[in-house]
Amino acid sequence: MPVLPAVRIVRKRLRYWLLDFIGIGVIVLFAAVYFYPGLEHGFVFGSLNGITVYPLTSGAFSHVHNLVAGDQFREMSPWLLLNWSAIHAGSLPLWNRYSLLGMPQLANFQSAVFSLPHIISYIFAAKWGYTISVFVTICIAGTGAYATARALGAGVAASAVGAVTFEMSGSLIGWIGWPQAGVNAWLGWIVFFVIMIYRNKHPLLSVTGLSLVVAFALLAGHPESYLLDSITIGLLGILFVAIAIITRRISFCKAVMAAIYIVGGVVLGSMLASPMLLPSVQLIGTSAKAGVPTIWGGIPPNVTVQFLTTGYYGYPTTASHWFYGSNFYELSACVGPLIIVLAVVALVAYRKRSAVLSMGETTYIRIYLVL
Repeated sequence: MPVLPAVRIVRKRLRYWLLDFIGIGVIVLFAAVYFYPGLEHGFVFGSLNGITVYPLTSGAFSHVHNLVAGDQFREMSPWLLLNWSAIHAGSLPLWNRYSLLGMPQLANFQSAVFSLPHIISYIFAAKWGYTISVFVTICIAGTGAYATARALGAGVAASAVGAVTFEMSGSLIGWIGWPQAGVNAWLGWIVFFVIMIYRNKHPLLSVTGLSLVVAFALLAGHPESYLLDSITIGLLGILFVAIAIITRRISFCKAVMAAIYIVGGVVLGSMLASPMLLPSVQLIGTSAKAGVPTIWGGIPPNVTVQFLTTGYYGYPTTASHWFYGSNFYELSACVGPLIIVLAVVALVAYRKRSAVLSMGETTYIRIYLVL
């Protein structure tokens, strides 16, 4: 007779795992659907239009589809190929002799030699490496958002919607292939492990997980995103704890212990990625968000309407200065009207939950920082 309750528990857990497996499958499926137009005729992902910018091959295509992604075919993809070649030859890609008179490769932020998507891509053939790396980045973003939603008590369907929204949102998919997306893709997993630490769920495993995802986020290589994401996570943690203490959902002592664990995990992760983190301090001081006068300036708040619909700043005005002038802005912030409505409904319906309130306030502050 005692065996029956154990069997029921196992069946219940298997049912939960099966549902989560389906939810994760939906996340991967949406990532694959997004890639389909680019991979319809082959698995090698890249912008062949790029050869039209060079004199020898300028007449290869009569119609150029996209030259905006020039960084990817000039830098990210060749750097990954260099990483792959060096590692498969049994050496670390310390130096890039093909840029100028030679430049650092491992110390180049955007080459992201040890980022997790790149590490996975090294297992496969070189020609597939860039495609796999970009695809894995999207899946990391989606699964992290899914895990966070499940940790907050959302069902499988709601968690899948949140995960697909994050991985397909303009703020991530608009920069996919660039280091910005590589760093931001880890936000969901960072928040997940922070929640696990506050709930005292397997502290040692949670701290270890937090340190690893922080390290991989730093190794993705975009210092400006380090700063914005640090502010986001810091605000989220402070607001969550403050609201939880005020509403007596957590004691002050437990909050202090959780904060110590989180700081320890972040410090450990930073130490693991210290070759990328320490030089980034110099670059952050000259970034566009540091207030340094550059051609990049900033984006006025009146373009927040494009959270509802996608587009470019200046679009659809033809021959816009912002489109092909001395500068180019892509406002990659769209999430769509349906998601915004659902977010407002969640804030109203679950306004007494500290996690929901802290996420809402953090989102507002992050939008203010970006604009």
